[in-house]
Amino acid sequence: PVTPNALKRLFDAGQKKLPDPLKLQFVVVAACHSESTGQAFVDAGIPHVLCCEKDSKLMNEAAVKFSRHLYQSLASGRTLSESFELAKETVRLDWSLQNPEAEVEKYVLLPKNGNHDVKIFFPRQVTSSASSRPSKSRLFPQLYLPPFHGDLSGRGKDIFKVLQKLSPLGKLIKIRGEIGSGVRSIAKAVARYVSIREHSFSIDEVIWFPFWQQPKPRSNNTFLCALKGMSEFLKSGFAGLNKSTEYEYDRLWTDACECLNGKKVLFVIDPKELPHGDSLCTFLSDVFRRLGKNYVTVLLVCEDGFDSSVDMKCAEAEPTVVSLDFNSAGLGAPRLL
Repeated sequence: PVTPNALKRLFDAGQKKLPDPLKLQFVVVAACHSESTGQAFVDAGIPHVLCCEKDSKLMNEAAVKFSRHLYQSLASGRTLSESFELAKETVRLDWSLQNPEAEVEKYVLLPKNGNHDVKIFFPRQVTSSASSRPSKSRLFPQLYLPPFHGDLSGRGKDIFKVLQKLSPLGKLIKIRGEIGSGVRSIAKAVARYVSIREHSFSIDEVIWFPFWQQPKPRSNNTFLCALKGMSEFLKSGFAGLNKSTEYEYDRLWTDACECLNGKKVLFVIDPKELPHGDSLCTFLSDVFRRLGKNYVTVLLVCEDGFDSSVDMKCAEAEPTVVSLDFNSAGLGAPRLL
């Protein structure tokens, strides 16, 4: 059997470099007769453990309802002790269960005399931390990231699959999928997810190109003006490019690079309104060459019918999105946003 000391060594090895707020705080032993196992976790240093009395057997239906109410309460920001009592009372009042009073008394929160008046999912108030954090000035404001509409339930795994590919930088990530499979919605969700979690990713700016919403005509944001000019060049397929217009194109890139000045960038490109072929390849090549492969990753939306056979001589990844079937949509995988 695994001893408490062995468990403690395991937790210490896995968490020694983590700050205290990120260390394991709460363990649920979802099994009958699990009090001794729960005590082993306590002895290993876990501050909060939920288990079942050692002489008791849980009824499945009651256990499911208890767990649902417990997690919903925790997710709403209540403390562990509040959530524990609320889940017990909710099950106790459920007339569809046999002997609900006896069922709720089987649950034990360890250590029995411990202080469980703590929040598990949201240990800090978002409002206070956000107000104390200096505001971050963005070259590409979030309002220029496209919103996504509809429910992303069932897409958590697809979004996570793309997020995993973002590190390290220097990649061309092609999200593939059939038309209508949700490729574009997943790209939008990834862009917004990364943009509001700058401390979780080594990325300073998230750029959606071309604009889904044009900047104001008299915008004094040099970076946005440069991107707008580049999109016009690209939409024209670089038609009529001569020495004069080539100079203008280079100037736009110079302005953009000076603004970024070594920032790390996620460049999301939606080629729906762009000409495919050589012009897009030229632009992608410029993105990596001018910004530097160590400072940029490109996320390219590739719906069926789009020729994505571009060779940027860099690492590539091709996560594939498929249309949701009834079971996947019904199960509703956890949402990331």
